[in-house]
Amino acid sequence: MTRADIERLSREYEAGEPREGRLARAFQVDIPVWRQLGDDIFVGLDDRVFGVGWWAPGPGTSRRILISDHLYSCVRSVEPNLIEARLHLLDAMDFWERESDFHARAVSVNQDGSLRVQMPERRRPLDEITPATAMLHSVGFVRAIAGALGPATK
Repeated sequence: MTRADIERLSREYEAGEPREGRLARAFQVDIPVWRQLGDDIFVGLDDRVFGVGWWAPGPGTSRRILISDHLYSCVRSVEPNLIEARLHLLDAMDFWERESDFHARAVSVNQDGSLRVQMPERRRPLDEITPATAMLHSVGFVRAIAGALGPATK
């Protein structure tokens, strides 16, 4: 994360801000209707008919249990995946900037005014970690977004 991100995220939550969803709000990925949908599904679970009560008697007890659990899990996984995606994006942007700074040294102007491009040598492990970490967070971002979109995208 950049210094600006750390500074912004270091501020305390507003007094009285509801605990549920506050990290998602801080990352600007809050979708309250998803939390409400999860709450509605949870309330609809019935321990007498096993699963979402208003589905009974279909699609059969074992299927109703499995589908109900899967539906609830999918809905509840959206917010954590969006938070992870935002974290990966913030870190990827930080490492992209570091890599850009590294490459900025590659271009110089010769005495005759022509440009000279010579990529800087990676002399330290840290020089090689930067692009690898940028890739790690780029892939993590895509994985988290795919997770938020649902199991059909995995």
